Amino acid sequence: MSNAAISGTSNEEEVISPTLHTSEPSSSTFFFVNETGGATSYKQGHRPDIRSHVRKLSMKQFRKTHKSPPKRNTKLPKYVPLTSQSLDFETPEDLEHDEDYPSEVSPTTRDLIPVKLNPIGTFGAGRLDPFSSLPMDEPNLYSQELMDHAVTYLLPGLIPDKAPPSEFNPLSKEYFSFGLRTPIVFHSLVYSGSNHLDFLRSSNIFPNAPTPLAHKIVVIQKLKEALSDPSQALRDETILAILVLATQEVFMDRGNSNPFNSPLPKLGWLNIYGNFRLVPRHIKAIADIVALRGGLENLQLYKLAEIIVAGDVTMTTNTLGKPDFPALRIHTASIAALRAWAICPPRPLVQTQATAFWRLRDYGITDSMLQVLDSMGAYTLAITYYLQGKPFSLGLGEINRTRLAVQHRLVLLPASEELMIMPSSKPNIYECCRLAALIFGVAVVYPIPNPHNVLLELVRRLKTAIECLDIGTFRTSLSGVLVWMLVLGGIAASDKPERPWFVSQLALIVRRLDIIEWNSIEDTLESFLWLESACGQGGRELWDEAGCVL
Repeated sequence: MSNAAISGTSNEEEVISPTLHTSEPSSSTFFFVNETGGATSYKQGHRPDIRSHVRKLSMKQFRKTHKSPPKRNTKLPKYVPLTSQSLDFETPEDLEHDEDYPSEVSPTTRDLIPVKLNPIGTFGAGRLDPFSSLPMDEPNLYSQELMDHAVTYLLPGLIPDKAPPSEFNPLSKEYFSFGLRTPIVFHSLVYSGSNHLDFLRSSNIFPNAPTPLAHKIVVIQKLKEALSDPSQALRDETILAILVLATQEVFMDRGNSNPFNSPLPKLGWLNIYGNFRLVPRHIKAIADIVALRGGLENLQLYKLAEIIVAGDVTMTTNTLGKPDFPALRIHTASIAALRAWAICPPRPLVQTQATAFWRLRDYGITDSMLQVLDSMGAYTLAITYYLQGKPFSLGLGEINRTRLAVQHRLVLLPASEELMIMPSSKPNIYECCRLAALIFGVAVVYPIPNPHNVLLELVRRLKTAIECLDIGTFRTSLSGVLVWMLVLGGIAASDKPERPWFVSQLALIVRRLDIIEWNSIEDTLESFLWLESACGQGGRELWDEAGCVL
């Protein structure tokens, strides 16, 4: 096999090839090729064959370095509505196998052709701000991710109302839009999103980390400006900013485990915001502004009034105080709807829960307490239906709003010393029932995440109230309610000094009633207030201890 050398400046034969042109015309360029041709008629040393052979190889080399422009695509890709939420992000590899996408497209042409891209994939699920629309002086990716977390997870879980098909959560939609127009709301949401994300990751918050602290400082600065301006001091965004600062300032230490297996502890993010101790001066500022506005019902920002009441109920449940704000009209309607649901077919017209209280009106039970206890019984039925997955159960949004309304009514019940109790020969069990109902409220209705101190105080008060009744003189008509109070109090007294007292008193009562098995008192407990999934295990453990005493 031989090689043929063809000179680019030879006088005898000139081979024209674009690959042989150089920037220096005076220099000679040689192109070496394999002289062996593929054709059978090729003759070695024959100049026409050599020139033809060189031209073929030269053109191959030229095509490799200078690709020809792609042919016009006659089949345009299909447009897909950007509002669809069923689209999945398509990677470049997916697009290469899409029959509607051209196989060879130059970078310039690719940008001009509409492709089936999901906006979530394009813009990063809201984490990026390609149009600089967020009200931040110095945009950064982490703050955008925190805002996205607040809109995607925090707000939908706070008010878990069901959104219409193919639409966002109404609270997220309203607050995100409002945040774009008002920087103080935007920075409040980013700060809240940071604390929320920290808790989900580590069961703690880090408000003094650089990013959340920066947004918190902006909120404080904007809040000072708003409060100094009479035209802004009473606006909804000012109230929201104060609420964020009031409810996310002091984080309580986690206490001992809950003796009850409380249902839906994370509903409304109660497992997070129930850990915060509210700042009194901030709450007073909110109350003063709301009063100047004419009440909660006059607030215009979507669900702001409900969020304020939820924070108020959470604080009073943790402190055993009284709410600062009255019930909203929507909460009153929720109670009425709950009680109507409880007796609507396929549910029985006569309910078991809380019915036994109506037979105790002669022993100090007031009509207002009966209404509250009846609502608690209906809510317990609603929880049972939801946990068991039965048809026609309430949705999470309805359950969240209803339990807040029920707990609000419960904590509003006055203590016995606040009532004008007429002297009677019959024992007054009002205070005992109120305290036991508050224990049931913490266990089932409104399960705050740190109930140890609350249950400890309630157990002590309940023990004192029962001792004042002199159990030895109790009549048979009060044996059922006494068993219910002792069982709930005994479960709540787990790991507390009062536990042995409740065990001994329960043993005394069941001995008098000649009750041997736990199953014999379950129907009695359910005729007052009882949720087996939440209280059953603790009740059986208490029963076993009482059996040892017997």
